[in-house]
Amino acid sequence: MPRIVRTLVVISMLTAVASCKKKPLLVSTTAYILGPQSMISVVSPREQSEIDPKILNASVLISTRLGPTDVKFCSGTLIPSDQPGGNLRVLTNHHCFAEVDEEGIATSELLPEACVDTKIYLGFFSGQTRSSTIVDCLPGSLRTSMDGDLSVFRLATQVPDQFQPMTLGSSNTNLAGRQALIVHYPDIKSAKVESPTGGPKLPVAQVTRDNCKVLGNFPIGHWQFDRSLPYSLRHTCDLTHGSSGSGLIDAATGQLIGVNWGGIKINEDGKTEAINVATGITFVNAFLNFNTAKIEQQAASALAASDLDAKKHQKTGGMLQTTGVTKKLGCGVIGVATDEGDKRLMALWMLPLALAFLGSVYRKGRRSEATGVSIALVLSLAALSGKSAAAVSEVVADGPSNQHQLAIDKPNWASAILLSNIFIAEYDSLVAYDQAAASVMKRERPLHTAEWLRAYVGWSYLKARGFAALEDSRLADQLASDPAARANARFIAEYKDGDPTVISAVGATFKGPDWVGRWHNLSDPFRETVPSVTVAEQRRQKLQQIASISTVDKLAARDSETLALYVASQVAERRFAEALAVLVGLAERDDSFRLPYELVQRTYSWRQRGSGKVAIQGL
Repeated sequence: MPRIVRTLVVISMLTAVASCKKKPLLVSTTAYILGPQSMISVVSPREQSEIDPKILNASVLISTRLGPTDVKFCSGTLIPSDQPGGNLRVLTNHHCFAEVDEEGIATSELLPEACVDTKIYLGFFSGQTRSSTIVDCLPGSLRTSMDGDLSVFRLATQVPDQFQPMTLGSSNTNLAGRQALIVHYPDIKSAKVESPTGGPKLPVAQVTRDNCKVLGNFPIGHWQFDRSLPYSLRHTCDLTHGSSGSGLIDAATGQLIGVNWGGIKINEDGKTEAINVATGITFVNAFLNFNTAKIEQQAASALAASDLDAKKHQKTGGMLQTTGVTKKLGCGVIGVATDEGDKRLMALWMLPLALAFLGSVYRKGRRSEATGVSIALVLSLAALSGKSAAAVSEVVADGPSNQHQLAIDKPNWASAILLSNIFIAEYDSLVAYDQAAASVMKRERPLHTAEWLRAYVGWSYLKARGFAALEDSRLADQLASDPAARANARFIAEYKDGDPTVISAVGATFKGPDWVGRWHNLSDPFRETVPSVTVAEQRRQKLQQIASISTVDKLAARDSETLALYVASQVAERRFAEALAVLVGLAERDDSFRLPYELVQRTYSWRQRGSGKVAIQGL
């Protein structure tokens, strides 16, 4: 793990022992311990006599060996098998098994050691660790969800009868005010012992039950701060490193009502609220039943509608004003050099420049340019597309010719326009964030070659076909003056629109085989030539109606090509919530559209951070 740790130190300048983290803007060392002193205590004989043995024995330690002296650990919960008579499963967090990118952000890609070199410790109580039960993760059984920060896997063997699965709750509604408790394995030095299997010391079972209460779901105004919040529960139970993946338990019923992933601090109207967070049982059940798409789409639609309402209230001063959010993810990483690594570097990443910059650009674009650019974009799409006039007429006037045809038979020019706009928005938001952060930290802005290369290719595609990008002149100057331009001077000199080597170069910028594969599925239109002027004029008239689409409801019966064009126009206007609401449906029709969905999620996150509204930390 030292390589990852060193990378995180250089990139984030925040911690010497952190992993599975999201890069913070505003850091707090007390976002997990919510009171004046910690309410986390080692499970003692007293707790063993007072707490339901089923709860104690269903709470497990998960340890993944990353090297001879490096271990990554989390907490987890035993749940029933999904097969009659099958082995029990373990429920925990996605980020417990995730790789992190160059920014320290947990990705969809899993560690090579995930599940393969993962052991589960059952009954790992103080004074009883030598007699604890240790089982393996069944290779190939691991499944995860980034949106809910969840993972589940099957145990490789049967376990003794005292280890029974936790009973799952049914819904995370009407839970506000309920007393809760957590049995977990946090990285507290005084509670760590020698591992029965060798290597670094591991934490014994600990419990949080005092001052532990469910506060309820997050208000919709906070959903924009992190992808997991629409599905999460707020609570007051103390957590720290290693607590990630532990079960939030209803103290009265003994049922699992959430899966802890960290803490968040929100600075709103001069008041700071620090709370801990668990993915609610509603999303957990949907994840276990392979049925999260509907919940995700409902959340995206609700957020989009709320975003529109907030814009209306902004004129009367009713819009939520949030100055900062700190999020921590609580997995642990230990090794020979990290036992003394509990000291955290404090950093204050104030973002007034980014707020002013993005605020002025956004207002200017929305009022004087963005709407016009959006309409011009769609009209130019019609003018220069490669689709037949007859087919376009059928799409616009009558909807898709086959209402049962959900998947895209072949990627078309609409997907190229969509991806180009997303590449540009991703790069633009990241640069704005970096510029503000660099001015505060008094250091040079990091080199983001991958994002620059994608933006350059996307911008070149639009320019070659006569399409307008938002603030095109500024973007052109920005791309030309970026340090990445100097680093890729040869690429610029040899660049040829539609060249297969360019397509491969863009694919190489994505981390993980899923993203690369989805890019290649959608990249064919980047090789297409510009259509004739005659055909362009026919399409200009046929697709004018797309510019009038204003709500998600009107899109229900549209074909995938029209949806992609609509999303492209929303991204061009930096209306990411609206774009995400439609992209969820596109991804259901064609899994390749999971790539633009993930990219817009990331872009939306960068924009929120750059606006001074959100700062995220993971530990």
